[in-house]
Amino acid sequence: MVKYLALFCLFLSIPAEIVSPDWGFFAHRKINRFAVYTLPKPLFDFYKTHQAYLEKHAVDADKRRYASRWEAAFHYMDMDIYPDSIDLTDLASSRYMYSEIQISNSKGLLWKKHCGSKVEDVAIPDSVKSKLYRSLGRVVFETPATLAWESDNQAFEMLIVDSFSQHGLLPYRIISMHNKLVEAFTNMDEKAILRISADLGHYIGDANVPLHTTENYNGQLTGQLGIHAFWESRLPELFFQKKHYVNIRPATIIENVKEAIWQTIHRSHGFVDQVFHCQLTAKESVSAENVMCFSERNGQYVWQPCEEYADKYDQCMGTMVWDQWENAIQLLGSLWYTAWAMAGEPELNNVMRGILPDTSKMEDVVSDAQNGAADCERQR
Repeated sequence: MVKYLALFCLFLSIPAEIVSPDWGFFAHRKINRFAVYTLPKPLFDFYKTHQAYLEKHAVDADKRRYASRWEAAFHYMDMDIYPDSIDLTDLASSRYMYSEIQISNSKGLLWKKHCGSKVEDVAIPDSVKSKLYRSLGRVVFETPATLAWESDNQAFEMLIVDSFSQHGLLPYRIISMHNKLVEAFTNMDEKAILRISADLGHYIGDANVPLHTTENYNGQLTGQLGIHAFWESRLPELFFQKKHYVNIRPATIIENVKEAIWQTIHRSHGFVDQVFHCQLTAKESVSAENVMCFSERNGQYVWQPCEEYADKYDQCMGTMVWDQWENAIQLLGSLWYTAWAMAGEPELNNVMRGILPDTSKMEDVVSDAQNGAADCERQR
């Protein structure tokens, strides 16, 4: 708790535009918009009809951080805190490994496993193990949790304290959302299709940002505060169609969705060192007065990295930012396409002119929560 309060105090001292929930809104909306053009007919016709909705609601997931204590963890995965040898692809196994678990009976504590310690053999009935892993495999897992059972006329209780989720659930959230999109297509539920498609685009965008895969997500551990907004917002807003253009690649059917998502996470994480190194290199290459400037953003003048500094940063990274943007666009289109195919390629003509989802109630909740927000959740 002390750690998060300290981080919160640090955030209060940073210029507003750096920690604003507007981080990446420009890019997120473009990803959802451009992903429509990756699709084949008839899927293209359906998504093109609702393109404005998908673009507008590309940032709903960020807004929900103020209304849900779980939402923040859906946007990142701190890959650098785990050993390379650990397989994280199965959520239940990973959460079990990185949770504190103890078993007791009427006589007291029988067995305890600390967070990160090796899993020991313990006499737990198969039915209890099955229930435990089903619970641990849910993206939202309320903790601490207890499980009780009887064996040989004795009552046993298991206490589970989740220490895993705080380091991020992004890939698991994407996989879960894709499963829900398959279900929505199967049920021909237009409202759910569009809502999930828009949210999925946001999480895919996050998965392609290297800073969403590291504990040092805003440079707070290396004296590089503000690097998140620099990479994710300033560069795309400044140089899209000025220096760089987006190449739209056609969507494809993904044979193994889980594997594709984890490949994306690992690819993004592989750029982390370069992201930090290039920021330092760029800063050293310009004069002090050309590091931070007042310049226009969304109709207001704000304190942000100067264009010369941003240009040096962009040059040092080559095409990284734009390659990741293109990857996000194609992957999102491919996930939409794959979900539709997995649902049996349902006929979409009868829902193309349906009523758009009414999210006004959700937006009212978000608005109220934003007005009174004063929590210590990590802002990613």
